[in-house]
Formats: sequence, C-alpha cells, structure tokens
Amino acid sequence: MSTEPVPFPVPRESLPPPAPRLAGIDAFRYFSFVAVVVLHCNLVTMAPLAPDVIDHLTRFAVPFFFIAGGFFIGRRDDTPRRLLGRLAARLMPVFLVWALVYILVAGQAASLKDPRFLAMVLLTGGPGFHLWFLPALMAGAAGLILCRRFGWTVLFALAGGLYLAGLIFEPYRVLAGLPPPAVPIHDGPFGGFPFVLLGYWFARRDVGVPWKTALAIAGAGLGLQLAEGAALYLTGTGYFAPHDYLAGTGLYGAGMFLLARGLPETPFIRKIAPLGRFALGMYCIHMIFLWALTPYLDRHVLWQSMAMAAIVVPCATCAARMLADIPGLRRLVS
Repeated sequence: MSTEPVPFPVPRESLPPPAPRLAGIDAFRYFSFVAVVVLHCNLVTMAPLAPDVIDHLTRFAVPFFFIAGGFFIGRRDDTPRRLLGRLAARLMPVFLVWALVYILVAGQAASLKDPRFLAMVLLTGGPGFHLWFLPALMAGAAGLILCRRFGWTVLFALAGGLYLAGLIFEPYRVLAGLPPPAVPIHDGPFGGFPFVLLGYWFARRDVGVPWKTALAIAGAGLGLQLAEGAALYLTGTGYFAPHDYLAGTGLYGAGMFLLARGLPETPFIRKIAPLGRFALGMYCIHMIFLWALTPYLDRHVLWQSMAMAAIVVPCATCAARMLADIPGLRRLVS
C-alpha cells in the first residue's frame, strides 16, 4: 500500500472510464435489500440454530451498501466542497423526511419538542431505527472526503483502528473486560467509515476479480464470521448471533461487492438491476409493512418470519416504484 498523498481531484486519465450503470451492482442493491428485510423479520435465539444462521447469511447487506457508497464517491472527479454538498443534498432530505414519517406513524410527534429526542433521532433514526444507516453513511463518506488528502496509509490505519475498536467494544467486549457501549456500535463510525473507504479504494484502484474468486472471498468471510460466532457462544463470552459485524464481516461484504462487480450481465441480472435503483426507498419504507404485519405473524416462529419477509419485499418494492412516479417524490426513493 503506497504512502503517497491522494490528490483531489484525481486526474481524469488515472481513473477507469465510468460506465453509465453497473448492472451487477444495481442487481445486488436489490438482493441486499431483500437480505435486510429477512434480517429485520428474523428474530434470533442467540444460539446456533436456523434463525441465527440466517442472521449471519444476511450480514453482507449493510457492508455492501456502505462499500457501494464509497465506490461511487471514488468514481467522481470533483472537489471536496462539491462532493460534500452533493452528499448532503442527496441523503439529508431522504433521512429527514423518512424519520418524520416514522415519528408520525409511531405516534411520537409530541416528542419533537424534546431536544434529547431530536438528538436521538439524528443519531439512530428514532422510531425508524433502520434509518441509522443514512447518518452513518453520511458521516463515513464525509470523513473520507475530508481525510483523503492524508494518503492511503493514514486512511487505512484509521479505518483499521475504528474497525478493531468496534470489535473490542461490542462482540469481544467480555473478553476485553469492558462494559456495554453507550450507543450501538453501528450508529457510529466504527463500521461505516472502513467499508466506505474500501469501496472508495476499489474504485480508485479499479479493483476487480473474476466472480468465482469473489465468491471464494465472500465464502471465506462468511466462514470466519460463523466460526467467530460459534467461538463466542461455546466459550461463554458472547452469543452466536446477532452481531452488527465481526472480523469476518469485512471480508464477507468485500467479497459480495466484488462478486457484484464481476457478475456477467445475464438476462436475469439485467431484469433485476432496474429494481436496485430504488433500493434506498425500499429500505426506508419496508419497516412500515413489517409493523403492519407484526400483529398477525409471530417473528419468533421461523416459517412465519420468512412469510413476513416474503410479503414485505414485494410490498416495499411496489410502494417505492409507485412513489417514484409521483412528481417531487422520486428523490426520496431513488
């Protein structure tokens, strides 16, 4: 890894020629959304049982979204000010509107007068807890844009330190003799920044591997992640699942992203890819359908939780597509 500073903007001739769309990545946006829905519908037992294995299988999704965010930042040749402005204009309205929607749906509008509630919403998404991803992505991307002038070595050292701190303070905290963290680790920079940086590096260095190699990388990451969960459970120092991320999760997410880049554009991928362009809106809206189904399906029963996911996915897909056809609302879902 070189130590030279990374100039901003990078000369255009040093960047790979940008493609209008990358069908594999767009398709995997949709697959990742489906994985998130399964993750949220599935309630684990914290022991090595089927729901917990399913939880591990879905853990590539959030890293994939972070990596994709960094990747597309890396494909833009622009100044830090313009990149930050574009980032804020792209994500802030989406986050604020959907956070307000979930506050209203949850009947917590009166709490908007409480500054502590507002601070909690801005950090974690509030009632729409899944919205934590948007401020985390904004923070990770902004940190990358502001720090990139220090060069790859500093960036990767910072990312490695944050990732390691997240591991120590959450899944391995009992081994480290630490108390529970004050806020969920995924709400901070520990998981977001390292994955955003990884995607950015993939773009700047035009990293790509054959899809079979990418699948092997993802498989190795998943295997390590499962082994870590099993070790924590068997030693009595943690549980098998859920974990926001383990050491293997980074490898798992990276392998899945590289798989998306290396996939051949088959008719199936070309058919799914357009749906991925609305994955942000599907992600934001899906919790409303999950809430609506909760009184009727027991998420503790595996077949019912999977039935719930099978209903939520098409409902959120159709809702996001319909919102995209309404003037002024497309930017909230795509």
